[in-house]
Amino acid sequence: MNLIGVAGVYAGVAFAAGFVGGAVRVLVLEPRLGAVAAVVIEGPIMLGVSYFAARWVVARWMRDTSRGRRVVMGMVALGMLLLMEFALAGVLAQFAEGDGAGGWVAGFFAKFATLAGAIGAAFQVGFGGMPGVVPSAVTAVSETTEPSQSRG
Repeated sequence: MNLIGVAGVYAGVAFAAGFVGGAVRVLVLEPRLGAVAAVVIEGPIMLGVSYFAARWVVARWMRDTSRGRRVVMGMVALGMLLLMEFALAGVLAQFAEGDGAGGWVAGFFAKFATLAGAIGAAFQVGFGGMPGVVPSAVTAVSETTEPSQSRG
């Protein structure tokens, strides 16, 4: 699979997990603990999901598993993830009462100016960098590698 496809799978796994985690954060944790504490609880869980997802997609689908290519894949996946979140915010804004046309766009970007939003953004950068830090022992073996032949 090419780099864009691998990045899409990685971003899709994180988006699905984040959708569930975000619902728990917003509906359960934030009302009880506040936005900052809720993000601080959710973030490490999502980084754990990102770690295992990165290991899986790199080992399963990446042909070139050099660190540089894995970092590029992670950055492409981060861009895809942010676009998915932006699109979801737009869809959800259609159901929000009193949200004027286009007001959701400013709201989407304004959340990053809050402490909770900045912490969440830092965790998202961690997601983007995760493919670059997965252990090389789990990276896929090149398809051109041939088994060694014993002499004797």
